[in-house]
Amino acid sequence: MNALRFLMLASLLALTGCGSGSGSEKGRLDRRTQDILANADRVEVFRIDGLEKEPEEEPTATNGPKIDGFPIISTRKDQGKEFARRLGEVLSDDQISKEGPKCFWPGVAFRVRRGEDCIDVLLCFKCDNFYCGPATKDIPRETGSFGNGRLRSRLLQLAKEAFPDDKDIQALQDK
Repeated sequence: MNALRFLMLASLLALTGCGSGSGSEKGRLDRRTQDILANADRVEVFRIDGLEKEPEEEPTATNGPKIDGFPIISTRKDQGKEFARRLGEVLSDDQISKEGPKCFWPGVAFRVRRGEDCIDVLLCFKCDNFYCGPATKDIPRETGSFGNGRLRSRLLQLAKEAFPDDKDIQALQDK
């Protein structure tokens, strides 16, 4: 009976979020996520406070707007269908891996919208991990890693494109 419960739970987990093992042809994103990325109307762009603070820094006000539990620092111009397609290509890449927990202090968030449906993508360029999944009020756990140079470079290019006047994002380097 415990084995049956485990199989049922594993099947449910595989059908949700952006995890691998979802039965999708790409192997990383579930069908709903793939569909939203492939048919997105727009991508909302947010600069977020990943909550990493040096001891001398003042804490960011946490009573303002948030995305997935992280305070929003600023927003930029929405991106279009082509941007969503390129983001989806990177997140579908076979080189995306399932890394264990790292710092996960994301500084960039993309809300990919197809009509009323949406998924959120949070990127941490400190540990090269990301979250991809449904919007949540709580701070999510990372779902994968883009730690190899090629994937980091592609995601960094998208972030720099979305934040052309953000000096911190523009200063980020490929590893």
